[in-house]
Amino acid sequence: MEATAAPVLRRLVKNMSLTFLGTSSGGGPTISRNCTSTALTFRGFRFNESWLFDCAEGTQRQIQKLMSVYRVEPHKIRVQRKDISKIFVTHMHVDHVMGIVPLMNNLTPGYHTSTDKVRLQLYGPAGLRSFVRNNLRSCQVRLSAKYTVDELLTEHDPITSCEEGDLHPNEAPGRNILPDSKGLWNDFVSTSMPISVSAGPLIHRIPCIGYAITEVVSKPDDSVEWHPEPFRRKVVICGDCSDASGVSEIAKFPSVLVHEATKFSSRSDFFNIGEQRSGTEMLHKLESIVARRQPHRNGADDSSPAEEALTSNANEDNAANLTSNYQLYAKAHESAVASGHSTPSMAGAFAQSIGAHELFLNHISTQVRSYKSDNISEIKQQAREKFDGKVVVARDMLTVNVKYVLPTQRMPINEPIADPIGHMMQVEIDGLQSHTLPSQDSNASKQTRPNQDCFHEDQH
Repeated sequence: MEATAAPVLRRLVKNMSLTFLGTSSGGGPTISRNCTSTALTFRGFRFNESWLFDCAEGTQRQIQKLMSVYRVEPHKIRVQRKDISKIFVTHMHVDHVMGIVPLMNNLTPGYHTSTDKVRLQLYGPAGLRSFVRNNLRSCQVRLSAKYTVDELLTEHDPITSCEEGDLHPNEAPGRNILPDSKGLWNDFVSTSMPISVSAGPLIHRIPCIGYAITEVVSKPDDSVEWHPEPFRRKVVICGDCSDASGVSEIAKFPSVLVHEATKFSSRSDFFNIGEQRSGTEMLHKLESIVARRQPHRNGADDSSPAEEALTSNANEDNAANLTSNYQLYAKAHESAVASGHSTPSMAGAFAQSIGAHELFLNHISTQVRSYKSDNISEIKQQAREKFDGKVVVARDMLTVNVKYVLPTQRMPINEPIADPIGHMMQVEIDGLQSHTLPSQDSNASKQTRPNQDCFHEDQH
């Protein structure tokens, strides 16, 4: 019997990369960070195409600034305005949408594209269509090509008309896409590339959507059935949210998870109980400990009452610090949930639960003034206490290649996990009430097969 030749992979996308154009929370922009926008760029043998996820004020300027980066690192995949074909909006907060219309105004029609054909496709929640339409009309903008807006709606959302009399002169009718029985929008993007995009709901202060982008690897005969399944690339973008569990089913085993980490506890808040006590309070405490312990001395212990008191005082301070740190973490978590945001620990727990390979923290608080701030290492460490994979605190202009991973299990991560804050903080975090902080199921990421759908994202 003749041996059967092994199937040959056919990948039309040669390279896939993420570029962080803006990483600040809604309090920005700051000197070092623009507000939220992330570019996913595909490079094939005959094409370059970029998709934007959110488009804050100043996104065009960020793209132009990238040119200086390319001069130093010309091997990096470029993000250029002429290559932008789709914009995915997570929600309608101003720090995620105010760069859309200026960008549309400056987009060229594109190569081999008629002005009567759709040049740009936008996807997002209810309200996106009227937002773009009304801004174009108010500013009396006439575009060089057509655009369309597809809204991802729930059954309760109002529908914005696409009748001919309601359209902007440069607008083509868009779709009103309803979710399935699980509340997910599956494979809703039409593209010539072997890429599937799905979406799901996030918990935020206003309706919010997250996106999952999955490479579809096919055989030469266009069949997509593989046994076992081959490596592929997958990106899940979770923006502003206090709960991402709604997209867990379609977010399994991504190459990259982008998740917000707006709220965090600074190291300056830790271990400060003793510093807050006055000298008189410390003296009374020492005297009370000496008086309490003196009657029980039996001569077998050579330590003096003062030494014993100091040791006891240190132990009580450590216990007080643990209590204080617990309260700080609980307060940060409570504040995050109340504002519709996440802490680094919450982001790490979600990354662990879905079997992510790499976690990129985004939507960074404006309290973090510099990329070299001590807060950066604190944010990273707080995520690592819940996630044992690679953690990166994203910065503006950072470009990363999306790696191939298995679609049904997480591969081992060999990178050692540092613990600069110490074991005590780890014990404290693990001791937080399970009903208050996100639960972590380490087995789920190894037993659940990913749905080739998509996921969810964030806002201000």
